[in-house]
Amino acid sequence: MLSTMKGMSIFMEEKINLKEKISYSIGDVGCNFVYVPITSFLMIYYTNSVGLGVAAVGTLMLIARLLDGVTDLSIGALIDKTNTRWGKTRPWILWSAPFMGIGLILLFNVPMSLSDGGKLIYAYITYIFLVSIVYTASNLSYCTLLSRISSNIQERSVLSSIRFVFVISFTIILSMITNPLVEKYGWSKLSVIYGIISCAFLFITFAFTKERNQDEKGEKFKLKVGIGSLMKNKYFLLIAIMFIIIYTDMGLFSGATLYYTTYVLNNANLMGMLTLALYAPMIVGFALLPKFISKFGKWKVMMFGFLVKLVGVIIMAINPASYELVMAGSIIKGFGMAPLIVGIFAIVADAVDYGEWKTGIRADGLINSCVSFGMKLGGGLGTAILGWILDFGKYNGTATVQTGAAIKAINVSFIYSGIVFTIIGLIVMYFINMDKFSNKMVTELNIKRTSKFVGVD
Repeated sequence: MLSTMKGMSIFMEEKINLKEKISYSIGDVGCNFVYVPITSFLMIYYTNSVGLGVAAVGTLMLIARLLDGVTDLSIGALIDKTNTRWGKTRPWILWSAPFMGIGLILLFNVPMSLSDGGKLIYAYITYIFLVSIVYTASNLSYCTLLSRISSNIQERSVLSSIRFVFVISFTIILSMITNPLVEKYGWSKLSVIYGIISCAFLFITFAFTKERNQDEKGEKFKLKVGIGSLMKNKYFLLIAIMFIIIYTDMGLFSGATLYYTTYVLNNANLMGMLTLALYAPMIVGFALLPKFISKFGKWKVMMFGFLVKLVGVIIMAINPASYELVMAGSIIKGFGMAPLIVGIFAIVADAVDYGEWKTGIRADGLINSCVSFGMKLGGGLGTAILGWILDFGKYNGTATVQTGAAIKAINVSFIYSGIVFTIIGLIVMYFINMDKFSNKMVTELNIKRTSKFVGVD
């Protein structure tokens, strides 16, 4: 056994087998049985089934995500303070799993006997409970787990690639089957099914993964010191901003897809085909990414991804009413999205290493809490912007045919906004190049860690 001086973390380099890689990846699938209904179906459930106004729903989702700033930081600090025989992050995955299912069931079962005001209050309470508290605890601990499974940068890229092959595959399936299942069973029953699956998959991640770093026994994490180390880590803020950009774009696109297929293409069930066109290329990209990242580095691959994505969105914008053009543009956009999704999570783990390299303090939970907040704020902001744009276009959830202004609002949300966010993302990504010093960083960290050994059993 290896022991260390206070303040240092030691990673036990151990081969990660396929079983553990799959077990790790399946956890995010569990999260997505909650995340996909929230991002792709909750808005239209609230507006068309419950009867809430689009602007009110958008504002609700943004306010709840702003509260995530408090919950993310608090839970991130608690994760860093956690020391159990299961590690720091895995206990939180275990503890939050059943509440993920319960929260989803409550969210999609708004009592129709309530007044409009009562329905909105119920929506606030259940949305904040699930998204700001439970999902934060579950997904933040899951994301933090990556930096504690392995210190090997290439291994992290492989884990991220496998994870997103699973996630995107199930996202495609959920997008294709959810609407028909809702029509057959309703959200009351379907939320129970999805909730149980989510809980089960998270249990698998807890049971069959391992945290390989060993903190000194009895060492206590100090929040003030951790925040101080964050202030010296310039990359964590840039990555948090990047999460906001990417997930605002995704939130707008995901939330607008069902509106687009329903009112622009006049066939709600085409949502599955559009999702397939976007995500199938991403799966191909995920499979190829480890080799490209190994050869060119994460930064160059992500910069190229933004450019490819921009081409895809521009093709979609040529004629938003053309199903063929939108499908073609979605395929190209999907290839561009692959390196962005894999890369953004992989560089979070690199930012954790960077903080330890510069300050000697490893604040896994705090750094991941900041990027988690960026991710959820982006998703909430995207949904809020969708609601405001639809409200500006006078969208009416009870109408079978929408006005020309409402159709334009849907097209802006689904397509044109993507051009703006892609360009902004490309600019921010230019300043997040950690590849230029990653080899030196890893080498020096390993020397620091091994030089602090005080004994070998």
